[in-house]
Amino acid sequence: MSQGTTQLEMISGDPVRILVRTATHLVPGEDFSQRCFFLLNRICQHHWNRDFDHIQDRWNAHGAWFGYDNRRCYFLVDHGQSLHDEHVPVLWYEWTGEFLCGHSQTTTAETSC
Repeated sequence: MSQGTTQLEMISGDPVRILVRTATHLVPGEDFSQRCFFLLNRICQHHWNRDFDHIQDRWNAHGAWFGYDNRRCYFLVDHGQSLHDEHVPVLWYEWTGEFLCGHSQTTTAETSC
């Protein structure tokens, strides 16, 4: 695996969950839908070089009350299908307002940012 290639890019056809933590004031956009889809598209572009796709992906948001600044919120992109949820890897990132910073619980994956 090259330095610029993430583990997810190696297994892009496999099921994966991507969790992103941020704060409400860091997500650009005019309304709820625009802000959510900005971040969903950014997540999918980061991993699959494509925008969010309702056919392939599912999503959920928690705490995305954009009328309030400085509130922690989370976005989940669920990609693929599996008969065994416990075997689906969960990758997590933090959105800084400019970049997705990757975090890992494993020793083989890199943390970027």
